[in-house]
Amino acid sequence: MTESTPTYFIPGTMCDQRLWQYLWPLLPQVKPVHLPIPDAPNLEAIVTELARQLPDGPNRVVGFSMGGYMAAKLACRHPNKVSALTVIANSPCPLPEAEVQQRQSLLQSLGQYGYRGISQIKVRQMLASNNHGNSALQQIIRDMDASLGEAVLIQQLSATTNRLDLAPLLRQLQLPVHFVVGDQDPLVNLPWLQALVSELPAGQLTLLPDTGHMVPLESPAALADLLSR
Repeated sequence: MTESTPTYFIPGTMCDQRLWQYLWPLLPQVKPVHLPIPDAPNLEAIVTELARQLPDGPNRVVGFSMGGYMAAKLACRHPNKVSALTVIANSPCPLPEAEVQQRQSLLQSLGQYGYRGISQIKVRQMLASNNHGNSALQQIIRDMDASLGEAVLIQQLSATTNRLDLAPLLRQLQLPVHFVVGDQDPLVNLPWLQALVSELPAGQLTLLPDTGHMVPLESPAALADLLSR
């Protein structure tokens, strides 16, 4: 990663620029650009807006979780705008049926009772067991969630639950594609990723130890090292 190549970072569900607060100081050679998730009705519209914000020419794109799916879809639709793709804590394929049903139930509950903020159980689920006692990381997750609020949660859940399998399109990319996953992340389909990476022209998969879903917060040094190569 060099200073001459712009690097754009797309966050995940209910995450803002604070997601990168431990990572960016470890990347002094680049000027990172945070791309908030656009307020749009579906993934196609979201990716169209993200592409509009990217300048012409080669750009490095890094996406986390839901933002990783968006980054992958962006690279597939606009390969002329992406020179390298890093997908963190995401497998760009349809969500498991259980998660789809969970999201639908949550949307119904939000419509009836409103949103009281992310639960402690959910916070712990996103962190590796060794970080369950890390109050600083947990507070960052709660603060991002509280700042974005109910309306953003409803928009993001409604717009991003219906996901396609991007494997056929990703196999056609002739650019470096790097997947970074925590070894304790329950939300990533690791067998799917392993099969995909074996078929990519320039694919790579890195599994980070003692790391859950929140890779940029839990393992910023390891992630910075990967992004600096």
